[in-house]
Amino acid sequence: MSSVDEAPTIEAEATTIDTELATTSALDQLVANITTEAARLATEYMPREIEGEDDYKQSKRERSAARKDIAELRSAYDQQMRAIKDAVRDADARVKAALDPLARIDSGYKAEVDAYEARWKSQRIAYLSEAYSDFAPDLVPLVPFERLMARFGTERGKQWDARSLSDGQAEEAMRQAVERIAADEKTIESSPYEAQDKAALKADYFQTLDLSGALRRTQEAKEQRERVARLEQERREREAEVRRRAEAAAAAQAAIQVQPDPAPAPAPKPEPAKPIIDTRTQLTAEEYRAELAAVGGATQPITSHQRLVRGVVGAQTVLVALYSVTGEQMRKLAGTLSAQGIHGKPKGTGVLLSEQQCADLLSYAYTRAQSYEAPKARREL
Repeated sequence: MSSVDEAPTIEAEATTIDTELATTSALDQLVANITTEAARLATEYMPREIEGEDDYKQSKRERSAARKDIAELRSAYDQQMRAIKDAVRDADARVKAALDPLARIDSGYKAEVDAYEARWKSQRIAYLSEAYSDFAPDLVPLVPFERLMARFGTERGKQWDARSLSDGQAEEAMRQAVERIAADEKTIESSPYEAQDKAALKADYFQTLDLSGALRRTQEAKEQRERVARLEQERREREAEVRRRAEAAAAAQAAIQVQPDPAPAPAPKPEPAKPIIDTRTQLTAEEYRAELAAVGGATQPITSHQRLVRGVVGAQTVLVALYSVTGEQMRKLAGTLSAQGIHGKPKGTGVLLSEQQCADLLSYAYTRAQSYEAPKARREL
């Protein structure tokens, strides 16, 4: 016979435990009632296409009735929910008051646990600090234990004061950090910097325990010093050059003062002015003077021609073509004409016109400008 057949039979009377949670709550009943009533009311309405004015008004009335039914059912639900929310808030307050003694017990335990952990961590740190002094006494003045631990002993999950590490494991982690510092110091010693830069690099490293950052800052400081030295050297060279030139100029001036004045060079003979040629009519100088005399061509001051030329209708721009004028003379002539209101492009090479020739030229420009029909933006003389 199997062991199942040999098991004794236990008789028990079932007891039904009735609680408010085991039966349908008033909220569930309300939801059921709303569901039933909403389904019934939905059968009384039928949205449809509106075909006329009467149908439009009837649809508006039916929609208003449907919205009223929705509001009534929603209001009944909201009233029940307010009552339930009030009951829940009251229950929360009573439960909080009931649990308050246990909450105070929890706070008491937490305070004692925190105090113990603080004492434990303090003891661990004191132990590691003493072990550090024994292991690397020469390094302690340069790198205090607090700086050593802040740099290497706070890695998440590997904190030296974590309870997950034993004293031996924490001490081993501390020793590895000291060995890393020793390796970094050897790297600094083998760097190509001069003694002064190496000393600054070490001071920076022992302050930060960040080798890459210390190397970068040392290099930047070295480059800055070199730039300053180079700029200072350039400034001294410029000042020396200024002094040299001043001394040379003074010496040359002194030599000139002791020498006799050289004989003045003979003045160059003026080149005879070439006749002004009209590019349209090819007037000769004689024809030009005759035309000038026909309009009362007495020579007038240059300033009076400014008013005359500007008063000619249509003579906004005059192109003056000259021959036998040098580049420097041409620039001077252009400035003179522009000042008198005549704007053009003088061309040619030769001698500089005299004041009388300039007056003749302006009178001639006035005479030729009168003969053109306005409006024209550009004239050629």
